[in-house]
Amino acid sequence: MGYALGIFLLVPLADRVAPRRQVTTQSVLLAAALLLTAAMPDMAAAASGFAIVGLVADIAQIIISASVKLAPPGAAGSTVATIVGSLAVGIFGGWILAGLLVGFTAKGHRAAVDIAYPAFGPTVSTIDEFLAAVDKTAEQ
Repeated sequence: MGYALGIFLLVPLADRVAPRRQVTTQSVLLAAALLLTAAMPDMAAAASGFAIVGLVADIAQIIISASVKLAPPGAAGSTVATIVGSLAVGIFGGWILAGLLVGFTAKGHRAAVDIAYPAFGPTVSTIDEFLAAVDKTAEQ
């Protein structure tokens, strides 16, 4: 819901605000929202945090629309295709990598968290606690 609201409200702003400023601002807001969401004490609070994350996570759409304006004459189509293709490779590549980690390691779903530890930093303890609770629930 937050993502759809972001598409509806924030992406059209790129026509009125400099895309560089908007992407930078939304990136900072996204990082702050992710950090705050990771520190939320319960699932209800985390759900509201994820709605805020979704609201400002539409940065790729802003970059795509800005690339059309910045592309040389006659190259807008290939520029957009390159960006969208790169996004798709990144998304599906991440899914494939996470699936391989989960499927082929003895640690299962925890392998993905362990590999991503440097990216999560101090918030891993919160995620680790969540995964431990999931493990306990699955064992019952």
